[in-house]
Amino acid sequence: IGKSQSVYQAAEELSKEIGENVQVMCVTMSAMEAPDFNGLSYVLEGKTFFAQPHLLPSEGFGILFLDEMPRAPKDLHQAALTLIEDRCINGHKLGKNWLIITAGNLGQDQTDVLYQVREFDPALKDRLAHYNLMPTTAEVITYLGGKYGKDNKVVRWITAENNAISFDGKGKTSPRSLEYLIRAMN
Repeated sequence: IGKSQSVYQAAEELSKEIGENVQVMCVTMSAMEAPDFNGLSYVLEGKTFFAQPHLLPSEGFGILFLDEMPRAPKDLHQAALTLIEDRCINGHKLGKNWLIITAGNLGQDQTDVLYQVREFDPALKDRLAHYNLMPTTAEVITYLGGKYGKDNKVVRWITAENNAISFDGKGKTSPRSLEYLIRAMN
């Protein structure tokens, strides 16, 4: 359906492929503050140190998912730049078997919907591979049908009336709201 679910689906596929549990640690960047991300500072023997942030797992296999990255405050963009570049924050390292994925909406996407986001500076942009993803109506129907069954009432409805699906944020029903509807009805 969307960015977050794609990351969780990728973790499931990777788990099958490597025969290990691939975890997803989702960090909603728009809800973070600098100390949450960087680790709280403390003074010991006259020197400043930073506690290890909880978001830096060192063991196992996983995806560190920095969600809503464009909505994050600028100081978190700078901290993320260090994490992406060096795989560490204030001396605390991310485990070697962890991938970093960021996601978020553009300021103005291909459907002309405007989102409240902060522009990345050139250094951060340069360290990321950028992909614009937009599902098709058929992909949404296939996904929902596979997850909830082709006989589900909502799936049958959108199959018959696939113009009811809106991708522009202004229309009738988004793929996400359709899934919420299915869950509520179940």
